[in-house]
Amino acid sequence: MTERESFKLYEMKKHIAAREQYKCFICGKPTPLGFGQLAHRIGQGKVNIKKYGKKVIHHPKNLRWVDSLRCNQKVSIDSRPLEVLELVERIREDK
Repeated sequence: MTERESFKLYEMKKHIAAREQYKCFICGKPTPLGFGQLAHRIGQGKVNIKKYGKKVIHHPKNLRWVDSLRCNQKVSIDSRPLEVLELVERIREDK
């Protein structure tokens, strides 16, 4: 990862964490910037990136702020295809 990419990722984390009021989206636990992680609602696997594109997969509407891997796993909507399609549509309309 380049320095520029690292900076963009850090800025994205700051934005998402602030949007979630520095609390885990799933359990509500206070989660300061250095202790949380970004969780993708639509997973960032190769198949999804090929199907929807990086702009959809890494869009802020597809990301949530969580405190742990356990909560990260609960964010996924991959097993709910209608929800996935609705989210993709909202993201694509956001351009």
